[in-house]
Amino acid sequence: MGHPVQYSLILLVSTICASPADLALVGARIYAAPEASPVIDGSILIRDGKIVAVGDRNQVKVSASATRICGLKHILADPKP
Repeated sequence: MGHPVQYSLILLVSTICASPADLALVGARIYAAPEASPVIDGSILIRDGKIVAVGDRNQVKVSASATRICGLKHILADPKP
């Protein structure tokens, strides 16, 4: 069973992704693939409900108008395609 905060974050991200604005998940340790090394201080940029960039926080360009969610500890890729 998942943690309530995890479900809240999924709901929040799903709601925000339904809008056309960009969403940035900033400052997390990102595990993008099981065989890849994690990105230690990374960002994920979501535009129109699709991930358009994943990488180091300093390399992912986030517009000033994007909604930012900061302070996440870990983000794991979904192992199912």
